[in-house]
Amino acid sequence: MTINTIIIDIETLDTKPTAIILSIGAFAFDRFNLNATLENMKNTYFNESTSTYHFYCVCDLNNQLLYSRRTISQSTLDWWRKQPSNNHKDIFLNNGKSLILNKVLNALVNKIEEWKENNSEIMFYFRGTDFDPVILKNAFEEYGLSIPWKYNQVRDIRTYIDALNRTNNGYIKGHYSSFNFLKHNALHDAMSDAEQMCLVSK
Repeated sequence: MTINTIIIDIETLDTKPTAIILSIGAFAFDRFNLNATLENMKNTYFNESTSTYHFYCVCDLNNQLLYSRRTISQSTLDWWRKQPSNNHKDIFLNNGKSLILNKVLNALVNKIEEWKENNSEIMFYFRGTDFDPVILKNAFEEYGLSIPWKYNQVRDIRTYIDALNRTNNGYIKGHYSSFNFLKHNALHDAMSDAEQMCLVSK
């Protein structure tokens, strides 16, 4: 399948550029090919370890608290406490599956380079251009890593959906994901947005 779009989503403990990053999810797809995208989402959901179209890592919280300049806000902590625990327990449990942030960022760069092998002009979409990409840019710079997208490759999911769907809320009203969607799971959020982008691109 042609890859022309990468959606990246993160979960954090602050809204500032220096926010602690809890998890990073990404999904690569062809926004003009709904059927192939749905099939790849299905494979990702049921065979996450072998799917080639996704990236998902939980970032080690303690390491960021002790050894980085990443920050936490009380308002974001309060917000998390109001969310259903089943949706995000993996990012707060120290179950040995989390990785140090700089290793996660390096792994993300490597995955993006793999996706870009056949198309160097892939566009990077985020749900807003003033949150996820800004925080990630700050983290890449903190660890001395190159940002894996150009400034002119950054796009906004909300604008894309609203422009093609003639709406103003950034979502397809009444949309239900084709998989068992968990809100505030970074990979699930990315896949849900990919599905909606494909639907409005038909």
